[in-house]
Amino acid sequence: QKEVIENLKLELILHQQERIDALSLLKSKLYTELLRSKIEEKKGLTQKEQQFVYQVFDEHLPDYQKSLFRLVSLSDTELIVCYLIKVGVSPNEIAILINRTVQAISLIRARLYEKVFHKKGKPSDWDSFLNSI
Repeated sequence: QKEVIENLKLELILHQQERIDALSLLKSKLYTELLRSKIEEKKGLTQKEQQFVYQVFDEHLPDYQKSLFRLVSLSDTELIVCYLIKVGVSPNEIAILINRTVQAISLIRARLYEKVFHKKGKPSDWDSFLNSI
């Protein structure tokens, strides 16, 4: 897995500017069209809205999901948490959007870090890793 992580980092360095532009568009589209209003209303995402998040992500960062799945198998909940972290949604807001507690979101993030790196880490360590790829 260390080799896979290093290869991912090299791949992503080559496409960094392209990725920055795509991420900027992704954040803009998701926030203006969906996330901001759901957070303000304190309502969770419906199944259809989660599918919209996946669709927009795939349009703007098509290799992101593949990169994640090369590292670890993700449940739907884990995947949406990773996507929302990537676009800058806070853990408190993620909890609202996916109808979980903030503690559950923290546990998911810490558990994913441990799965990938085979050592304990803070939830913020997972966030930092996601933001680096």
